[in-house]
Amino acid sequence: MNRPEHGGDVRKLQQQFNLPADAVWDLSTGVSPFAYPLPAMPISELQQMPYPKPELQAIAASYYGVSEDQLLAAPGSQAIIQILPRLRPRSRVLLPAIGYEEHRYCWQRAGHELHFYHDTQQIEALLATQPIDVLVVIHPNNPTAEYCCHESIKTWRNSMAEDSWLIVDEAFIDAEPERSVSNLLPMAGLIILRSVGKFFGLPGLRLGFALADRKLLNELKDELGPWPICALAQWAGVQLLADFAWHSEARNRLLVASQQLCTELKIALPELDWVRQTPFFCSTMLAIDHALEIQHAMAQQGVLVRVYRTDGQACLRVGLPPLGRRLSDLYRLVSSSIGL
Repeated sequence: MNRPEHGGDVRKLQQQFNLPADAVWDLSTGVSPFAYPLPAMPISELQQMPYPKPELQAIAASYYGVSEDQLLAAPGSQAIIQILPRLRPRSRVLLPAIGYEEHRYCWQRAGHELHFYHDTQQIEALLATQPIDVLVVIHPNNPTAEYCCHESIKTWRNSMAEDSWLIVDEAFIDAEPERSVSNLLPMAGLIILRSVGKFFGLPGLRLGFALADRKLLNELKDELGPWPICALAQWAGVQLLADFAWHSEARNRLLVASQQLCTELKIALPELDWVRQTPFFCSTMLAIDHALEIQHAMAQQGVLVRVYRTDGQACLRVGLPPLGRRLSDLYRLVSSSIGL
């Protein structure tokens, strides 16, 4: 069982195609190109042990719309994804067939029994026909851009046993906070994962949160151990989560940039259906061979994109261009890569 590969490996692309660093467009991560402008951090923040900052807990609770006893900071939501399968006995886990692959990998690695759905329309029927202990939903799905709704979450949870879990990964929801299901807390067994890196354009910060009931958060806290969040991430989290004016501006910029990206892709690759869209990326479903052909051709032009494969199909995902790169250039690069 091999750990999944992830986007953002610019050095690998440079080496493979002998490209200079400034010639590479990394559209493979889905991270916002509009990074939060952090001020300089006082050196005193690094001169003491990084015990949890009460200020971070308070401002994060305000940002996510939950009470302080319903959230726990972690070194990225990835850390929580890795821990959760270790907190349950062998369980029947229902996951998206195409989605962030660490969910599948971590539950499988821990020895759980895996089942899959192809879209959220199948979930209710599957829950009715087989006992499921853990349901994993990615909202919006990375990479298919499928959303779910509050009523569906409540229906699915009511269809499951009392001690079951419903995990909702909301790593890409920050640009559309009204769609978050965090207002369903407290709901027994509901676990919501939030990521700071995507929306704030700072994936290297490694800061995320779990939103759930206090009992489960205490179990997660024990597994994380002492000082899991470095002083820099805690200090930065206080600054960026409190900047509500910047949040509003960033959401508007992401929505505009995403729509422009989708328009450019429809022009460059008109034969593909680019209707799947979030503020962070655009996706399309197509045959695996075609997806890999496009990915390889774009890589030769210095454009790095992601391909997710399953059951003879693939999802091609394209993130927002980095700042300083004109979206109009994307048409030229994509078109030349496939010989238009």
